[in-house]
Amino acid sequence: MFRVGSWLYLCAVVMCLCVLEARAQSQWQRLAEIRPGTKVQVVETSLKSTSGEFVSFSEAGITLHAQGQGAVIPKERVYRVSINGNPTRKLSQ
Repeated sequence: MFRVGSWLYLCAVVMCLCVLEARAQSQWQRLAEIRPGTKVQVVETSLKSTSGEFVSFSEAGITLHAQGQGAVIPKERVYRVSINGNPTRKLSQ
């Protein structure tokens, strides 16, 4: 059986995870501030970098127009989105 201290620790861990998930969601929603056509750079969790014009974003990922074609980067692979070198989205995985 769990002791009271164990339950308190478990509750604290669950609450921290909920806060981190809410923060990540609010950071992702900041992409709505970027106007279509804005030049951006997306850095993936593998550190691969893609530069192009912002098209849109959704819960699935971010879409850019890069090198004459569309590029869709899944949300779970996005580490950072920058506008002219200024980070606007950073996701810790």
